[in-house]
Order: sequence, then structure tokens, then C-alpha cells
Amino acid sequence: VRATYEVTYNSEDPSGNKADEDGFIVLYRVDDYIKPEISLNTSDTIIHDVNNPYSPQQVSVFDNYYETIDISISKTGLVNPYKLGVYSETYIAIDGSGNVGEKTRYVKVMDRKAPGIVTTGVTVCVGSPFWAMTDVLVSDNYYSEIELLPLIKVVNHNINIWRKGIYFINYQVTDPSGNISEIVMRPV
Repeated sequence: VRATYEVTYNSEDPSGNKADEDGFIVLYRVDDYIKPEISLNTSDTIIHDVNNPYSPQQVSVFDNYYETIDISISKTGLVNPYKLGVYSETYIAIDGSGNVGEKTRYVKVMDRKAPGIVTTGVTVCVGSPFWAMTDVLVSDNYYSEIELLPLIKVVNHNINIWRKGIYFINYQVTDPSGNISEIVMRPV
């Protein structure tokens, strides 16, 4: 039981002589000095896909003395699931004795989805140059088309503008997060 206990010590030697004091009093304090333990119920760092709503996983708290309902739990830190980055959520648990436990979860908001390229076939006249990027569209779950258009690469092609025939151009794009699109073939 948490309390301060008074213990009186008396001493007497084998000859019967007693100490001058009429008992020496020592106060012993029995208390809880162990901080509560927090379990994140996840790993310390979790991956979250950008542009998906985020709800933090609830934590569990254990204490050597107090019941869970007697422990104050608070959280600091916000996660923006619509912006790439590493965010932290710090949980603080305080028991009835004032012991403080703390645990931090890191949330890495990432873009792990590859962009897509959409295009249509194009017809050109023999001997007429054309711009290979005409009517090439790109879409992504995070980056805008304006950011991605300059990143589109022509992987290969077999076009000979001086000779009639059916040819192709293959496109691919890598977004700033390193996600690589499928190769898209465009007939010419």
C-alpha cells in the first residue's frame, strides 16, 4: 500500500545498556516509482500511402500499480496523409504517482503507386516531322500532370518518316518518388 510508514528502532547491548534515544524513528516511503509502459500496437515506424485517410492505431498502456483507467494518456503530433513526409505521434502516459511514460510512432507518408500514360495512335504524312509528345497524357495519385509531363521518356521507337508504314513509339515515366510506369506503345 502506498504510504509513509514510521518504524521505531530501539537498541540494547548484551549487558542491558539501552541507547540514549527513546527509540530512533525512520520514515519509510512506499510508493510507485515505475513509469507506465506504452505499446503502440504497431511497429515504431509505419508506412502510409499518400492521399488515403489516416487514423492512428490506438495504443495500450500497462502499469505495475495502477489500472489502465487510472492512467492519463495524451498524444501530440499530427499526420498529414495528403503530403509526403515523415510525421511523428508521441504518446504520453501519466500514472497516479506522477510517473511519465513516453513512446513515439513515426508515420512515413509515401507515394508507392506508379503513374500511368495514356495516348492514342497518330497518323502523319510521309516526310512530315511531328512532335512525339502530342496528345500524350499522364496521371498519378499524387503528382500533377504538369510535374510529370517533362519526365516522360521515349524508351524506343522504330519510326522512319521517309517511308510509309506502321511504326511505334514506347513511352515510360518515373515520378519524383521513383515509381516507374508501364511502358506504353503508341502506333504511328
